[in-house]
Amino acid sequence: MAYKEEELKRMLKHAQSLRATHETEMADAYRYTYPAREFNIARNTNELPDRTAIWDNTAGAAVRNLATNTVRLLIPQNQQWAEANWRTRELERLFASQYRRELRQLNLDLHKHFVDSNFYMATSTALIDAIVAGTMCLMFVDIPDQPLDYMAVPIEQIYFLEDHSEQVNAVFREHELEARNVVERFPDAPEKVTQQADENPTQKICIIECCYQDGSKWQYQVYTRDGWDKLTESKSDHNPFVIARWEKSLGNVWGESWVRAALPGIRTANGLVRNTMKFGEYAAFGLWQTDDDSFNTENLQDTLTPGNIVITDQSMPLVPVQFPGNFQLSLEMVNAERGQIKSQLHDTSLPNDEALKYMTAEAVTQRRAEFMRLVGEPAQRLQREYLQPIAEQALDRLTRRGDLNVFSNAAVKALGVSGLETQADLFRMDVNAAVARANRMADTLDSINAFVQLAQIVGPQQLALHVDTDMFTRESLEGLGFRADLLRDPRQVEQIKQQQAQAAQAEQAMSAAQAAGESLTEALGKQRPSTGPFNSQV
Repeated sequence: MAYKEEELKRMLKHAQSLRATHETEMADAYRYTYPAREFNIARNTNELPDRTAIWDNTAGAAVRNLATNTVRLLIPQNQQWAEANWRTRELERLFASQYRRELRQLNLDLHKHFVDSNFYMATSTALIDAIVAGTMCLMFVDIPDQPLDYMAVPIEQIYFLEDHSEQVNAVFREHELEARNVVERFPDAPEKVTQQADENPTQKICIIECCYQDGSKWQYQVYTRDGWDKLTESKSDHNPFVIARWEKSLGNVWGESWVRAALPGIRTANGLVRNTMKFGEYAAFGLWQTDDDSFNTENLQDTLTPGNIVITDQSMPLVPVQFPGNFQLSLEMVNAERGQIKSQLHDTSLPNDEALKYMTAEAVTQRRAEFMRLVGEPAQRLQREYLQPIAEQALDRLTRRGDLNVFSNAAVKALGVSGLETQADLFRMDVNAAVARANRMADTLDSINAFVQLAQIVGPQQLALHVDTDMFTRESLEGLGFRADLLRDPRQVEQIKQQQAQAAQAEQAMSAAQAAGESLTEALGKQRPSTGPFNSQV
């Protein structure tokens, strides 16, 4: 059921109140990492970023490193992080062996789409919001006759609500467009908007995009903020706005971030560096004093700058002023705060491609495993709230657009399975992110080690009575990362086992026949007379 304008206004107001409690802290987090975004969060859009207030950039550098490492490890461009697989075990049993090439081609085309599109660039941009503010948003740009694209939506434009199961079920985007762009994007805009575009094409118009769940569908409506004139309305199977939280605390719709948690240390480090720089100027240029009868204590503060001379009322030559502070202690305090910030933001820089050449594979794996252990919980949340819906939407949207039609609708219906109409009915998306692969591989290796140890204790024959070794072998291969198209179909494995059993039986029969023949020959040889004309050797 589509909501009326008054209901949407109430929902938007409630969503704005939910974000308002976090805006001050989010603006503070951007102040020390991305100053240009601070005033957007605080709604002071006319102010320019004040980078002169930043004395220490440890947090900003750590955010960039964390974003880079997360992208490299969660969604590497050289690996298929999202794969289409048969939707059910029954479909896999029926068609996996016959259509393995088609399924592989489908996954290759899907991976090529993510690499060739702007997905990685948009994700890297949106991920900054997740790390700094705690929440990120990516929007599908699905325009007919144009490639499927993605756009990172600034978090200051977004408001959203959740349902009872903490799933996002309503998203509002409030932003400005020039009048000419509004008419171009929404051809069915009211006459008042088109007239405004004709009179002043560059005038800004604030629009509000509303997307909310309506049963199994999603309603998408766009209004102007002034007057709430409807620009467009549509219904689709997916929410074009993908919202993800870096971390989430109970009772809060908006996410938490490590930068916001590290703000006390970031502020302290910024103040320490500012004081240390000032102390360093005094240490470098000094502060001098000498005798003068015109000493004025009121003007003393104005003369306390590095390199200046302080005029005192005491008779003395020009001598440097001694400072009681310890410059080395100040540097140690700065380094301690910087180390704590890097630790809180898990600034574990991975070696670059050139350095990887001089590291063993085990060393690289250990570095990656350590990083994934540190960011494991946020990585799993990003996989569930971000990567999974993006993979599912991309597969469905590309299929509907005809870009991934490995199976036509006619071919799907020809399979003869009830309920199968389109390619989307055949497959599901599995996100094999680095965390999931690492955990699955670790669990598989633990199972293999336990199997080997038990085999040494109780013997392989006794263990085989309780363990289905065929199933264990296949599950272990899949857990270690072997692609499904490299594994034989279980029916082929059964046929090979039967052939091997028949060959073994034939070999046993031949061996038994050969042994019987040798026994018969030996028995006949013993029955021959020892002398006679027929026993002479030729």
